[in-house]
Formats: sequence, structure tokens, C-alpha cells
Amino acid sequence: MIQGADVMVVLQFAVATLLPVLVTAALALLERRTRLANVSWGRRQVLSGIVFGLVAVYGTEAGIPTHDATMNVRDAAPLAAALYFGGPAGIIAGVIGGVERWFAALWGRGMFSRLGCSISTVLAGFLGAVLRRYVSEDKRPSVPGAFVMGFSIEALHMLMIFVTNLDEAVHAYLVTRACTIPMTLCNAVSVALCGVVYAVVNGEEPCQRVEIPHVSHKVRTGMVVVAFVCLQTMLWSLSSILEKNKPHKIKEYLDQYIIEQDRAKKVLSVAIYNHYKRMKYGLDHKDDMSIEKSNVIMLGPSGCGKTA
Repeated sequence: MIQGADVMVVLQFAVATLLPVLVTAALALLERRTRLANVSWGRRQVLSGIVFGLVAVYGTEAGIPTHDATMNVRDAAPLAAALYFGGPAGIIAGVIGGVERWFAALWGRGMFSRLGCSISTVLAGFLGAVLRRYVSEDKRPSVPGAFVMGFSIEALHMLMIFVTNLDEAVHAYLVTRACTIPMTLCNAVSVALCGVVYAVVNGEEPCQRVEIPHVSHKVRTGMVVVAFVCLQTMLWSLSSILEKNKPHKIKEYLDQYIIEQDRAKKVLSVAIYNHYKRMKYGLDHKDDMSIEKSNVIMLGPSGCGKTA
């Protein structure tokens, strides 16, 4: 049964996903039917950048807190600004969204993922500008192409959260596991829908292929590779943790601080190792191996070594 809180989460994500689409439609209509088209290109870039920057800010503030991070649909705004209105607009939007995300941690919008999220939002604008210039040659990308771009940019976002928190890989894993599917799909869908409404407003066929084929195919293939590399980096990090924390090594570390109590130290060492191993096998699904979950309760008088 769906709870009221679940409904609110869905509604928040739906609004955040559709807001860039509505703004894209509004700006496209203004450019076609008002004097905005007569405004200089530079001023239109600044205006579009500020508007989409505010949309990115809303994406942060409407985010869903999880594991000291914020699940959100923020990167779609700077990416859409760059792809449909111009590279400078995307860069401006990305900087606004990224800077606000940095300071938003001060009022509870996820301190743990602060650095990775801020960098990723700025990168979304810059990479959108690069994709518009060198993939589409300043033309609108096709809807499937926009979806792939949005998906890949968000996969890069997940990687940034992970690599900026390698010293807390377990926490980073929990954040990326919770956020990857909803954030990548919602951002990709948002950017693709922006392309649909932009095409409709301008009297174009939404699925018309407008990229330069010999370039765009290679770039989309490269972006899929980026998504794959993101996953493999997470697996490598967990494998590294497993290698450095074999049960006997954990016990050797505990031996430095705790006298005797060998059985307790062995049980704890194996439980810690299996904790990391369960995460790794749950992430890559290489086989049907099942590792029993280890719950540990440590009891004892003061001074016995519980906090070592």
C-alpha cells in the first residue's frame, strides 16, 4: 500500500522533472512570439542562464533527503539550457545551481555529497555547452540523443559523489545506491521532454535526427562507456576495501588495542568483511552467491575494548 509520504516523494520528483520542461516551453514561446527575439544574443543567454539556474536551485530545495545527501532533479536544468538555448546559458545555469548547492548544505541539503553534487552541476552546464557545439553543431539534439546525454551526465554525477568520498566508501555506496535509478531516469526524461516541447513550439519534428551522424554516434557510444566506467569505479573501490580488510588483517588491527578476547575479535572481523562483500556482490550481480547479513551487538563493561 502506498503511504502518504511516498506520494509526496513522487509528486516532488514529478514537479522537479517537469519544471525544466515548462520553462523550456515558456522561453521558446517568448522567443518566437514576443520582442525577446530582438534582444541581443548575449542578453538572451544571460536571461536563459539565470532562469534555468533558478530551476536548478528549485531542484535542490525540492530534493529528498537520504543518507545525508539530497536526491534531486537539478542537473537537467543547466543541461537543457545549454542544449536548447546556448552553451553560455547552460554554463551560467550550472554555476548558479552548483554554487547554491554548495551553500545549501548549510541548511540541511546534504553535507556528505556537497562537493560531488556542486561540481557535477557546474559540469552539467559546461558539458552541455560542449555537446551542443561539437555534437549538434549548435542545433537541437534528437530526443533519444538528449535522453542519452541526460542519463550519462547523471551517471557522471553519481561517480563524482563516489570519488569525492572514497574515504567513506560505504556511505558513498549507500548514497549512490539510493539515488542512481531515480536521479538518472528523471534527469534523462526531463532533458528529453525539453527537446520535445522545444521542437513542437518551433514547428519541428521532435524525433527528427539533427545531429551530425559521424560525430554524434561516437559521442553517444562514449557516454555509454562513461556510464559503464562509473559502475566499474564503484566496484573497484569496494574491491579495494575488501582487499585491504581481509578478516585476518582486521583482527591484527584489533590485536593492537584489545587484549585477548580472540573469539570476539574473530567474529567481528568476519562480520565487517562480509558487510563489504555483501555490498560488492549486491552491486555487480556476478553470480547467485548469497552472503548472510551480519548484525553485531557488542556488550561488555567499560574498558573491555568495545570502542577500539
